[in-house]
Amino acid sequence: MRTSPLVLLLLMGCDGGNGGDGGDGGVKCPADATNCQLFQQHAWFVKVDVQSFADAEAYCAGLAGRLPTIEELRTLVVDCPVTAPGGACGVTDACTSKANCYDPVPCVGCGDGGLSVFGDEAPFWSATPDGDDPAKVWYLAYRYNAVDTLVAAERRLSTYCVR
Repeated sequence: MRTSPLVLLLLMGCDGGNGGDGGDGGVKCPADATNCQLFQQHAWFVKVDVQSFADAEAYCAGLAGRLPTIEELRTLVVDCPVTAPGGACGVTDACTSKANCYDPVPCVGCGDGGLSVFGDEAPFWSATPDGDDPAKVWYLAYRYNAVDTLVAAERRLSTYCVR
């Protein structure tokens, strides 16, 4: 049984983007931000409309933020221990080689029906390049809680920005 993302946000002290610090070390969402949530000592901005990797980086820079790393994206996994932080999927910010860190069994996730803590199921960009191929970056598809790489110049995904 999956835990509701809203329940998780409330249990983790997230204020749902209303500008309070939500127990996140004083991090605040801008008062005019409708797409901001507080989680893990970051303000997370969500753009579900798909865009290129370059456009995602520019979008985050325009918010005075950045794309999250693959480890930061993994903190948003709900009810999938193999791809959650510390899980059997070996891809981390320190281990980015698909040849050495990626195991298709745990990294493929937990099957259909997953969501991020914010309730999104789409695949989202990370800022973490594939250590074997700099044209590829890691992403996380929350519908399956799957971690994998793709050629950044060829795809359009959803974007989380952090600051």
